[in-house]
Amino acid sequence: MKKYVILLFNLINAVFAFAQLSPVWTTQAGIDGSHVFFHDDKVYAIWLDENIVTSYMSVLNAQNGNKVDEVEIQSLAYVESSHFDKDSAFLYLAGLSESFDTINIVKTKLDGTVLWRKGIKKEGFTYTTPYSIVQAGDSLLIGFSVFDLSQGQITSAFGYQIISTSGSLIYDAPLFVFPPQLAPIATYATVFDAQRNVYAGATILSDFRGSLFKFDGKTHQLLWETEFADTEISSIHVGPDGGIWLAGVLNNNLKKVAPGNGELLLDFPLESSGFFSIPTLIANDSLLLALGSFANNEEMLNERIFVGAYSLSSGEPEWTFKFSIPGEVNIRTTSAVLEGDSALYTQNYVSGSVDYISKFRLGLVSTNSFLPKVEDFLLFPNPAKNYFYIQFPDTYSLNNAMVQVADVSGKVLLEAPLQHNHPYWLEATGTLWVTIKTTGWTITKKLLLTP
Repeated sequence: MKKYVILLFNLINAVFAFAQLSPVWTTQAGIDGSHVFFHDDKVYAIWLDENIVTSYMSVLNAQNGNKVDEVEIQSLAYVESSHFDKDSAFLYLAGLSESFDTINIVKTKLDGTVLWRKGIKKEGFTYTTPYSIVQAGDSLLIGFSVFDLSQGQITSAFGYQIISTSGSLIYDAPLFVFPPQLAPIATYATVFDAQRNVYAGATILSDFRGSLFKFDGKTHQLLWETEFADTEISSIHVGPDGGIWLAGVLNNNLKKVAPGNGELLLDFPLESSGFFSIPTLIANDSLLLALGSFANNEEMLNERIFVGAYSLSSGEPEWTFKFSIPGEVNIRTTSAVLEGDSALYTQNYVSGSVDYISKFRLGLVSTNSFLPKVEDFLLFPNPAKNYFYIQFPDTYSLNNAMVQVADVSGKVLLEAPLQHNHPYWLEATGTLWVTIKTTGWTITKKLLLTP
């Protein structure tokens, strides 16, 4: 299977550009994979067997994608979340037992040797699933949800445990139980901040509302809760300034909240809609890379997957980009990892849950492409009144490029062909987003219109 993707950017200098390229390689890794990581010129991908009862780890040559080894992961029937410690080269995995009522945590070497195993079981709950495992120093944070269906209604709760990297229990948080009318809930993300405070994002699956909880790192008391009626919480990251960044799937927005009280500081709609998932990465402590895929919607067949990078200081898009995989309908991006500043590896599975790993090279310049740089497109005047111009180098061939102007709610106010030094008239005030797009790339910049 071939995957055609348009992706070209340079993370170091925050200069982003795009060229139409195929992946360096694409390899089928297994079924229903959800975890990929990079180490020592090898790519490791975790996936399930066809009976969905045994987890395996494929070891791929990072240069060509060839499989060099395959390891069965002992003591885990279904790996749900993982964390790779690059410094020690140890792998921490959280998965389900075959009875689905116990979470198994294992620490392994990359050859599959299990160093220790720990179980988490909550009495009174028939189903337990771990959604996240993260590390801070010598501590591991495992976030999980539990469900009970035995009483004729769904009871659900979330909890977390902190254990040491040697496997000893540090803290077992009391379960946060939700009323039956709100069940079921899922806790997709839990993270530490620098003070070891714990942030947990819970999603009410009946209507996909999200709530963010903060627990004190020493007393573990609940400090605050903030509810978001317009989105669930798919991922949480702590920015360089301590701000808490949330990414949501269905309504596709990026939010930043204050760590002190949960106050909403920034709220940016992502460019597109219909994600299945949004794996996110912090790159160079300055960018949030959101990578996901579109739902099965006939109107979106030509724009199946969305990739975007957002400034962690302002939340503004540095670049956004969409691409498709010809012939595939049900695509989901489940994991992504960076190899320094040189490559991006993605894990996607498609119709039938067949799992593929792809490698994309960053900073690669095609001889048949040009390099559109964000700073090469100047909006002036800015701030403006009633109209503005777009100036860009004459060396860019942009015959089919379009300009779209939208307000912060996403409402499109203007759509027209891109013209050099042409006045674009608007009857609006406030912050607007000007998007310049053509086949293969999209650049978005902010424009302020004053009364």
